[in-house]
Amino acid sequence: MAVILAESKRYKVYATMRDVSKDSQIQEAAKSRNCSDLVVVTPCDVTNDESVKKCVADIITKEGRIDVVVNNAGFAQPGSIEDISMEQMQKQFDTNLFGVIRVLKEVLPHMRKQQSGRCVAISSVGGVSGVPFNDIYCASKFALEGLIESMSSLYKNFNVHQILIEPGAISTDFVQNASSNRVPSRDEGLKVYSEKYLAKMMAQFSSSAAQTGEQVAAAIKEAIEDPEPKLRYQTNPAYDPVFKAKLSDVTGVSQVKGSFNRFFA
Repeated sequence: MAVILAESKRYKVYATMRDVSKDSQIQEAAKSRNCSDLVVVTPCDVTNDESVKKCVADIITKEGRIDVVVNNAGFAQPGSIEDISMEQMQKQFDTNLFGVIRVLKEVLPHMRKQQSGRCVAISSVGGVSGVPFNDIYCASKFALEGLIESMSSLYKNFNVHQILIEPGAISTDFVQNASSNRVPSRDEGLKVYSEKYLAKMMAQFSSSAAQTGEQVAAAIKEAIEDPEPKLRYQTNPAYDPVFKAKLSDVTGVSQVKGSFNRFFA
């Protein structure tokens, strides 16, 4: 995403990483697209207040403004709430929700002052429709959706637009990282369903329905440049039935049936 934005020559991108020593992949990609001068790798850990404050302050000092912020730091902590520890749950929220809040708290005053800005938050289909054995991940994304939706009307007064991106399965390291984070079910009553879920989910991420990181990045760029930005952007039409089920049945019955059939039937 950072490189796609930079190669358009419209943006100077500050690409943040917790460990900037791991920047070889993005540096090589920027070089191959002739935009190295427009991609600046910058340290930032969204779970650390001071790190976020310093990152934003340094950019403001150098550039005088921030026009777009993309909050994409996140990870998944799969497992049942019966098996995930409270500490693990808190870490999930600290990155996926409070990490976004930390960044927005630092960026929004500058955007209000300049009377323009776009704040993009990477949500998920799992921020709209709950997924079994992803209870805490989905809860963090549901919370993110509520946060951004609640903010959107207020910040419209300052020409600062709040945007949610809702991708489904993406063929990146995200799914491998999620698998390594998975907390297996200790109880045999849950374990059989956990294995069923895992098989179905892994098939979904390896299927033709999964998007590439580049495809989702292109959708984010389109949202950033939309002259009349929407609150929500769905990136993958394969998930349209999930969104429609959520909207068409306020009781949630069809949604639960759909999830049951998708993972356990």
